[in-house]
Amino acid sequence: MPENHHEALAWLDRVGDFHHNSEGALERFDGVQWDVEPYVLKEWKTDPKALGRGYLGLIQKLLERHEKIAGGTPFEFGLAIPFWWDRDGPDSVFVSAGGTESPLLGCLLQEFAERPGVAVHLAAMAYRTHALGPNSSTAISQREIDTAERCRGNVRVWVGLESTKTEPASITFYGGTWAALANAAAQVDRFFAGRKSYAGVALHHYRSLVRLQGAPVERTEGGI
Repeated sequence: MPENHHEALAWLDRVGDFHHNSEGALERFDGVQWDVEPYVLKEWKTDPKALGRGYLGLIQKLLERHEKIAGGTPFEFGLAIPFWWDRDGPDSVFVSAGGTESPLLGCLLQEFAERPGVAVHLAAMAYRTHALGPNSSTAISQREIDTAERCRGNVRVWVGLESTKTEPASITFYGGTWAALANAAAQVDRFFAGRKSYAGVALHHYRSLVRLQGAPVERTEGGI
């Protein structure tokens, strides 16, 4: 929500301070990835366009601040997005960008195009337990790959796979095997091999992945 944008900007400023005060590349972050999900708010059901505009407003502010922090250095800006933000059907969320209405994916890519000096990636949450065929991870992330290549060649797209406990079971490898997840990731890699905008597979998230591998997970303050 707009009234909370200052919190995200303050957090980015703290990351920027760390980035600039660190000695050497090994101490610095490679970049920042934002996971902002306005569609989980109850207001999304009644006025998704308003929330979509607010989201784009936040991304504009973050990009502007990020560009200043990067200062021409390879400090990457990333966004985790749902695969369905590329839709152009009746259930789409169309938001105005540059005087035209387009799905949120198109609006984001237009924002990125206006800041060619910022390295950008998208992490498409293409959560499925099968990599190939209809309604698979590759099928639902195909348009992100295609659109990124058409709109701006240096936007990279990661295809996300899920391993946390969530519903339905068809979107997560939780309770399955590491071999099944590794096989799906390899299939995604082969499917998009050679595509300029394809960055690789993003696995969510670390602790559940360690469990899936059968290794013990340390408990930290605040839980696991």
